[in-house]
Amino acid sequence: MATHPPVAPPAPPVTEHTERSTRSWWSRVTATGQGFPTIIAGLIAVTSILAAVAAWRAADVSENANRDDLTAIQQYSEREQELSVLRSHISEDERSLALYQQHLRSSQVLRTSADAVRTSQPGVARQLDLEAQAELVLSKQQIFWAPDALSGAETADTPIQYERASAFSTLTARDRKLQQFAPEAILARADRLHGRSLGFLLLAILFVFALVFLTVAQFGRRATRLIFVSAGSLITLGAGIVLIAFWMTSA
Repeated sequence: MATHPPVAPPAPPVTEHTERSTRSWWSRVTATGQGFPTIIAGLIAVTSILAAVAAWRAADVSENANRDDLTAIQQYSEREQELSVLRSHISEDERSLALYQQHLRSSQVLRTSADAVRTSQPGVARQLDLEAQAELVLSKQQIFWAPDALSGAETADTPIQYERASAFSTLTARDRKLQQFAPEAILARADRLHGRSLGFLLLAILFVFALVFLTVAQFGRRATRLIFVSAGSLITLGAGIVLIAFWMTSA
């Protein structure tokens, strides 16, 4: 004998009574207040979680902002120290230039003296030539941190000029350590993070206000429950949407 697979019983038809029951659920809740404790408890739980998330995010972003503040201050200090080193190099160049001019002038004076006695006293002239050459060698031994800042002819009568502004620009452009500092950019990022932290904090405060409304609704009279539940729910919904959007834009 052939067997047939069992056939599932047909679903009960949706009667007018069922539709009426579904439509009247909220009416019964608002009229009798039997479902309010469960609804309010759920809303309070959701709002508490969102408030905790917003507060945690505000603290986390604020910590990052404070870290950037400290980094910017440290870089400002280190950059100023590096600039002080470069200024000391410029001062060394100016001292080296003074020595250079001194040795060059002495060489010129000795050579002039040697020329004056070269015919009458050739031995003295040779000695003076050697001393002049030695002074010239000493002048050439001066080392400059920014030789491009020197301008003018290399004579005793026309002293060489040293441009401090040009030297400072040259030294700062060549300093790789100085180029690694960006305190202004870090400080600007810290300001943005402080603003985001404040935004998360304001959202947390909104959630707290929502919790106040929901708590009042939980213990309030039946006539005012709906008002406080609606207010708390709207605040939670709006702040929750803003929290998600703010989180995505600040990631």
